[in-house]
Amino acid sequence: MPPPTTLTGYYTTASTNANNAVASLQATVKQANADLAAAQAKLGTATSNLTTDQQANASLRNSLSQAALPSDATSLVTQLQQNMIQIRKDQAAVGTKTDAAATRTRAQQAAVAALAAAQQAQQQATAALTASQNNDSQIAQWTQAVNGQSVTAALAAVNDSSVATSLSSAGTALEAIIGTGMLLLFRQRRDDFLASTAAGTASVTTALGAQNALQKSDRPLLAAVNQAAAAYGASVQQLQDLATQAVSDVDSALAALQSAINVGSLPASEQQPITTATPAALAQVPTEQAVFAARAKLRTDQASLDAAAFNAYQTNPDFDPQTDPSTATARATITADQAALTTAHDTLASGQAAIDNWQVLIPEAVMQLIVAVTEAEITIKQYQAVSVSTLLADLATQEEAYAGALDAWLTDQRSGALIADKLGWRQGAVAAAAQMAPARENAAIRGAL
Repeated sequence: MPPPTTLTGYYTTASTNANNAVASLQATVKQANADLAAAQAKLGTATSNLTTDQQANASLRNSLSQAALPSDATSLVTQLQQNMIQIRKDQAAVGTKTDAAATRTRAQQAAVAALAAAQQAQQQATAALTASQNNDSQIAQWTQAVNGQSVTAALAAVNDSSVATSLSSAGTALEAIIGTGMLLLFRQRRDDFLASTAAGTASVTTALGAQNALQKSDRPLLAAVNQAAAAYGASVQQLQDLATQAVSDVDSALAALQSAINVGSLPASEQQPITTATPAALAQVPTEQAVFAARAKLRTDQASLDAAAFNAYQTNPDFDPQTDPSTATARATITADQAALTTAHDTLASGQAAIDNWQVLIPEAVMQLIVAVTEAEITIKQYQAVSVSTLLADLATQEEAYAGALDAWLTDQRSGALIADKLGWRQGAVAAAAQMAPARENAAIRGAL
């Protein structure tokens, strides 16, 4: 059977397999109960026969001890010999029936335990199928939304040629108040914040990558499932964000640009102090940028050390990146980066007052527009890069990869469970036989088989 191409297809197959397993095991348990009852009945009959013949043996021996004539004794000896032969056969039958009953007991117990596990797996498979069907419904709604008029219009608006003009005009209008070139200060701060946030996300990616690399060598099928799940989940999140946030994000961004364009001018009493303070503040913009550049280099070099450490962890859980000789150069580089960052901070501190004195003069309403516009620039860039058709195509491809990985993992688990079950059964049979081995050997030597 070809692998499923959708998650619901996979979960449907998994649920069907689980249902079939339960139905099969229910029949197995029913048959095992019947087989056990029959084996126990046969054991009861064999035990009864042995008891009857043993009682006859005792009676014959008693009669033999009381025989008055040799002819009577001869007849009783012959009967006793035949009885002893029959007892040996009875003992062999009891042993055989005991073994059979024990085997049927183990089979019945194993079937009952397997059925309980299968029923639990069936419940999980049913729940997973329901969740997948619900997920399909949600994705269908989001897909309809991203192809709908509102999102289509929002993406068209953000890609309109007038947006570039609005971005430029908004910047010009704001810098007419705060001074030409001063928006760079806020953009630098924004970019540093975004880079810092991205570094945190990247650190998680590094750890996940190391985990996946380790799993590839140890449990490749599970590694494939985890990797496919992450890729599919990311695409689903992108689809959700586009469907639920695109319209409001784009509307807010374009509205921020228009508000900035229409900001107008400040009264001379407010504008003049800003204009006077701008040159000194503008001179400090590169100094603040130097701090951000030093932070960026430190983040980059720390990420390199982090990557080396996680690579080493895969084979050496005792690896310490802070002491291992292999990371000496990286640690020295980071130390130098930290020193450079300290120097950049010290340099900025000496001129920080110029920026503070200038920024405090900016009216709050204007500052809110500055923040809105710098955030709008990123929002616009983000949505200009969106392709609905590409996103949906990638989502379908990743879903197929995820479903295929799950199917391979499920097949491996089912094979492993089957082999483990058969191994456990055989080990149990050997262990049970070992407990009876001395008695059975004695009987075998006596010919009681």
